[in-house]
Amino acid sequence: MALSARDRRIISAIEQQLVDRDPAWAKRFGRRLRRFDRRESAERHPARRVAGLTALGIGWFILLCVCSAHGFTRPWATVAVVGTGAAVGTVQAVVRRRRGGRGV
Repeated sequence: MALSARDRRIISAIEQQLVDRDPAWAKRFGRRLRRFDRRESAERHPARRVAGLTALGIGWFILLCVCSAHGFTRPWATVAVVGTGAAVGTVQAVVRRRRGGRGV
């Protein structure tokens, strides 16, 4: 969403008044604003998330292949089930974080 020049001037004036009155609050606001900008930038450039999910998928597939090669014996089956649960939980956490904690 783009702001008009008038809106930007109003916001700048308000921010300057806050800096003059409460420098500690302005410092916290600046940190939060930078964190928000980083989050927006990360959403525009999802390479890290895509690479992580790809690595997770490849690791899960390798785990499934090892389990299959060992005939789905008890310890390998347990590892496969736990690995699958971890993969699903990780994907849900990534999606939840991406949506700003609003749930899946």
